Amino acid sequence: MKRLFFLMFLLLTLFGCNFPDRPATDAAIQAFSFRHSGMSTEEIYTYSVRKDGGRYLADFDLFCQFEFHDVPLEDEDAAALKTLMDEYSLLEWNGFAKSNSFVLDGESFGLSAAFADGKTLQASGNNAFPRGYHEGAAAIKRFFAEIMDKHGIDLWEDDSASKKGRTKT
Repeated sequence: MKRLFFLMFLLLTLFGCNFPDRPATDAAIQAFSFRHSGMSTEEIYTYSVRKDGGRYLADFDLFCQFEFHDVPLEDEDAAALKTLMDEYSLLEWNGFAKSNSFVLDGESFGLSAAFADGKTLQASGNNAFPRGYHEGAAAIKRFFAEIMDKHGIDLWEDDSASKKGRTKT
């Protein structure tokens, strides 16, 4: 038994572990996208940020592509998004790509980012999530809800038949 542990220790010491590259960076965000899919159209959305011609733009693709908004984003907001990524350790999600095929209904996500220093982040899951996912996803949703609110985008003021029953979260 001791030989087995010694052998494992020796192998890990010599060859290390093959973990995906964690793109730790202090560089500014150049592009960001968080895609979420769930069981209702309200749960199907994509939040994106991109730098275009020296300024940031935020895109909101909401309700399974039934609503789309494109608004300018201040440099301070882009910096706040990077701070959020650091606070919730989203960069540690890099390389996560798992699926739980035993769950028929549920949710999935995709996260990608590109930084000014050339580093990138890619993560995705289908009913499988990296550590801290639910807290990080909730923080992303709050961040973009504040941006929408700042630009007067109120998704729940329309009482049309297609939106009845929705509640603001």
